[in-house]
This record gives sequence, structure tokens and C-alpha cells, in this order.
Amino acid sequence: MNRKPLLPLLFALLAALTLGCLCPTASLPWLEPTPTHSPSPSATASPSPSPDPTPTRESNCDSSLRRVLRTGEMGSSTGRRDEFWEDEDVFQLVLYQIDDEQLVVPYLYSVPYDLEIYQDNSDLHQHLWNMFVLFVPPNERQLYTRFLIFTDGPQGALAAAEQTFPNPETWTLKVDIFDVLDEDEVWAVSLTHELGHLVTLNTSQMILLDPGDDCPGFGTFGRCSLPDSYLNQFYDQFWTEIFAEWSDIDALQDSEEYYARLLAFYDEHDDEFVTPYASTSPYEDLAESFTHFIFMPSPDQRTVSDQKILFFYEYPEMVELREYMREQICTYFTSH
Repeated sequence: MNRKPLLPLLFALLAALTLGCLCPTASLPWLEPTPTHSPSPSATASPSPSPDPTPTRESNCDSSLRRVLRTGEMGSSTGRRDEFWEDEDVFQLVLYQIDDEQLVVPYLYSVPYDLEIYQDNSDLHQHLWNMFVLFVPPNERQLYTRFLIFTDGPQGALAAAEQTFPNPETWTLKVDIFDVLDEDEVWAVSLTHELGHLVTLNTSQMILLDPGDDCPGFGTFGRCSLPDSYLNQFYDQFWTEIFAEWSDIDALQDSEEYYARLLAFYDEHDDEFVTPYASTSPYEDLAESFTHFIFMPSPDQRTVSDQKILFFYEYPEMVELREYMREQICTYFTSH
């Protein structure tokens, strides 16, 4: 069932229709967390130490990465979606093959005349790809074999990561060019989210099920997560108690009822999710938590959503990936 048309109005989220995801680019005020304030210190409290007048690089990076995440999650500022597109209009513009990490053999789709300027903007296409190559370590970007530029207008779907048919071992990275015009922060957060899907849903993590086969772990899209996979471990730790409730909602066929129930589900469990979008499925929850793991300092375990971020620290390879990406992203945004 295609739930995209009602999404911007009812939940400001975009449900994934493939093994990747379509990232949201906006959120509604009533889905934002309520601001909290620290209590004032008592008169007998010890004075706080003066801040270091020369911030360390780590603190500078923390501040920069927080800002990138905050800006990226706010989404594109290029314009309101309803001023440009009908809800179901999606246009593929250019499909690049990737050869030795270079964009080659661009295939140009037939598009309306007004979109040709975006289709022809190869400099921007290359810039977006260069950011991806800069931020993501080589061993994690090898599975991407295609790069697709598309658009559904501003503030609709933003990006996606999909396994490439007919070879599930390779992936296509997609980006809506309208949502990343002069919006490097949006693209940085989005490509990190999509990388979260790649490292947790690839064929080393999930197997294809034959018709009628049972999945002993968490399954989705006819695939089953392996027992020791990130997704299966994440599901076992955080989703077993709420999965039946979510599954009943996910099976609904009426879009209006689906979004109303999903909103109620998030409201009931809001301290368990790093963003509203994370509540749409276990695999989106994993990707959103991964994004916060990359961009945010280690949390203090006060909430389930904190524990979901700390989940990744259990894996040395994830910590290594975090260190690499934080260094690259920090350097990029502090120098631009």
C-alpha cells in the first residue's frame, strides 16, 4: 500500500517501500520533543568551574556535529512542497553507474522541461557524490554501484538506499536534488541514515526467504535477519515488547487510520525513539539510532532511546566507523 500521499499532512514521515528507506525532510510541531529546563542551583551549591577559554577540537567537533544533525533533521528550506508538485509526482532525472568510485555513464530520463536544469546540473551531482565518498570509509561504500538523482519536489522524500535488482549484493543510493540545493547538512544526515541501512540490511546481515519459510529472527520484505545480525540483536533488545502493537498498526490498509494509530503509538513510546520517524519500523529505528550514534556524544542511559544509541558501542567496528565519519564530517563543516 502506498502511504506517501497522506504522509506530509498526517505524520510528516515517509514509510519505506523498499529495503532501503525514503527519509523525511520535515516534522510537525506537535511531534517535536517538549523543551526541558535544568533546575536552578541552590545557594549552597558549589560554583561551576569556568569554561576552558580554548575549546578542544573534540568539543568543537561535538558542537559542529550537533548543529549539522539539528539542521539536517529540520530538512530542506527550498520551499513548500505544495507550491511545486502534486503528492504523487516523482521524476527520475539521472542514473549514474559507479566505477572505481567514479560517476560514469549517466543515463538521462525523459523529464518535464522545467526539470532539465536540475537534470543537467552535473556539478551538483558530483558534489553530492564527493561528500558521500569523503564521509564514508572505502570498505563501507563498495556495495554502492549506482547513484540516482530524482525529485518529488521539496520536502517530500529525500533519499533512499535500495538493493539493486536483480543482484541483492549491490545497492543504489538515491537523493532528491530539490532537497539538497545548498543544503549540505541535510545531505550529510541523510547519507548517514542510508549508510545505516546498508550496514545493517546487506546480505551479510539478512538472507532471502523462500516462500513458506519461517524466520527465526526479525523478518521484513521477504528477508530474515541472521541471529547475530545488528537488526536481530536490536530487535531482541528493544522491540519484542512493542512489536505486536506496532505490527497491528503496520498491517492496517486504511491510510488515515494507519497514521492516526502510528501517531498514538509514537506518543505512547516517545522516550523510546530518537526521532518520530524511528517509530515507523524496527529497521528505521535502527537507522535513526545509528545516525544519532554518529553525530551525538555518548548519552547517559536515562531513556530507552539513549540505550539504542549505546547499542552500537558494543561493536568495535561500529565505533571505528563512528570515529572515521565524525572526523571527516567535522573537518568538512568546520572548514566551510
